[in-house]
Amino acid sequence: MLRNKNINTILIISIFLFSIKWILSFYFFKENLSVRIIFESVTDGHYYYPLIKYLAFFEFNNSFDPNIDNLKIIPLPIAGIFFHSIFFKIFGFMAFVVMELLAIFIFLIIFYKIFSYFFSENESIVLSLLLFTIPSIVTILNIENLPYINLLKSNFYTLRVPRLMINTLYLFTFLYLLISMEKEVIFNKKKFILLGLILGLSLSSFYYFFVIEVTAFLFFLIYKFKFNFLKKILEQQKNFVLSIFFSYFQFYLFFST
Repeated sequence: MLRNKNINTILIISIFLFSIKWILSFYFFKENLSVRIIFESVTDGHYYYPLIKYLAFFEFNNSFDPNIDNLKIIPLPIAGIFFHSIFFKIFGFMAFVVMELLAIFIFLIIFYKIFSYFFSENESIVLSLLLFTIPSIVTILNIENLPYINLLKSNFYTLRVPRLMINTLYLFTFLYLLISMEKEVIFNKKKFILLGLILGLSLSSFYYFFVIEVTAFLFFLIYKFKFNFLKKILEQQKNFVLSIFFSYFQFYLFFST
């Protein structure tokens, strides 16, 4: 186990949430693993499974037509399926199961870190768990017909591959980074490198999130420095250039492949 007691608690909670779904699936149904994963996938996430397999084996020009065998390279949302492909290469179809556990754990860790700036550690764990269980709570209370509640249920966070499972974690990581800048040091080289990485991954996986992140960061600078925000940008141009470089590097690496 990990040394940090709270991280251990979050890991145990993650395993419990993960187990509820998969233990029942393995107990009641006897399909092979690949079929089980397809039927257990959230909404239309299974449409991305072939793309994950193609990326894992670097096959970018597959055709389902036997008379066509010379396709051009197919563009893939690589930043959204990259981690699935790595795990698929190592674990095969078990990768989709492992990735669900990791996604739950990372989600809880991100919001635990966010809430810890405002609440006690135990309260932060509980609030993180509450956020993750929003879809289940909405379903149990049967309130999805209320205005906007259904959107909250289906669009806040689910284990749909790759969005919301992976792409939304980039957005939440950006949110954590922004709050850490508010509570701690803003102009930090490591934070700007991470900012560039997150922006690049968001841009090449789901560019709507990229627009949200850039807009939020701009308003954050205006909020912190008022009319002096342009002066601050010029003063810290090395950090901003570093962030832009990493953002562009990630975008070029994933989007142009």
